Amino acid sequence: MIEKERRVPEIIMQLHALLRRIPEMEHGREKAASELNKRKAGFIGEQKLDYYLGFLDEKKYRIFHGLRLSNGKQFFQMDTLLLTKIFA
Repeated sequence: MIEKERRVPEIIMQLHALLRRIPEMEHGREKAASELNKRKAGFIGEQKLDYYLGFLDEKKYRIFHGLRLSNGKQFFQMDTLLLTKIFA
C-alpha cells in the first residue's frame, strides 16, 4: 500500500517557471535548462520504479515516496522507502 504518494519535485516546477521567464538568449538559461533535464530524467526513473512496485501485494508492503528524514544532526531525503515486517 502506498502510504505517501510520489509528487513532482518542487525544484522541477520552479525550473519550469524560471525558463518561461528567461529570454532565449539570456546568459544562464542553458544552465537552467540542463539542470531541468537532469532533474526530469531522475524523476522519470523514479516513476519507472513505481511500475514494478505496483506488482507488490498491498497487504504485505508499505511504500513511502519523497521522505525527508533526520539522523539527529542533519536531514536527508529518500526517494522511495519500502517497508515489510522483515526489512526496510
